[in-house]
Amino acid sequence: MDLFTANQYQLLPSHSQYAYFVTEDTIPPTISGCPADISETIELGLPGRVITWTEPTASDTSGTAVLSSRSDAPGTFFEVDVLHITITYTFRDESGNTANCVFMIWFITVDTTPPTANSCPTDVLINVELGETEGEATWTEPSSTDLSGTDQLVSRSRAPGTPFPLGDTTVTYLYTDDSGNTATCVFCVTVGTVDTLAPTIIGCPADSEAFTELGTPGRMVSWIEPTAFDVSGTERLQSRSNAPNSFFTIGSTDVTYSFIDNSGNVAICQFNVTVTA
Repeated sequence: MDLFTANQYQLLPSHSQYAYFVTEDTIPPTISGCPADISETIELGLPGRVITWTEPTASDTSGTAVLSSRSDAPGTFFEVDVLHITITYTFRDESGNTANCVFMIWFITVDTTPPTANSCPTDVLINVELGETEGEATWTEPSSTDLSGTDQLVSRSRAPGTPFPLGDTTVTYLYTDDSGNTATCVFCVTVGTVDTLAPTIIGCPADSEAFTELGTPGRMVSWIEPTAFDVSGTERLQSRSNAPNSFFTIGSTDVTYSFIDNSGNVAICQFNVTVTA
């Protein structure tokens, strides 16, 4: 309902009637503090977020200006699948004049979350035979996932099935997405050595036959003793059944040399000495 103000004034003495002046309110309320457009960043993958703002107010020359409607209130949860939201406040005075405050809420999606490296291998330990300088290591390669779907392998320092030197080698897989976020998968390949090879015997004598005078029980027999070599350098004579220049009775005797290394690997040299009358 429009607001009219009627004032009555008496005319001059020569007139016999009154004049009436009527005022009409056609001016809308004045809005204060209408928010500027709001830009909010939100992480990729989140469904939305709560947005808040300071609400506008209004005043009017009539002294009365009320909020007649608002599309959304501060503290409302807004879904990110809407690119932008229009917020409207409408104020009204008693004469029906209205004023609107309109601003926009814009969502800007950002991706600060790195890719996820999946199935990153645990440390790999392989052993090669003592004396070898490298070994071939293999593993199931990791993969990656990312909310953006743009993850990709940028580099890997080593591939499975390639030779690795003795000791520890760090293997690194680097993944990235289109926003430049990176993730790494890091593990260690250790190449150790084991000694499973027995020493190598050098100069193991061949079987030999010696003759003695009829009626004697036997004779002294001599030979050049064997030696041994091992890659560990720890080979040593563990035992021998007979020594050169030992007395052998008539008949056949097996002579045994046993060599061992520090890993417990054993090599045997055996030959036969036969004494005949």
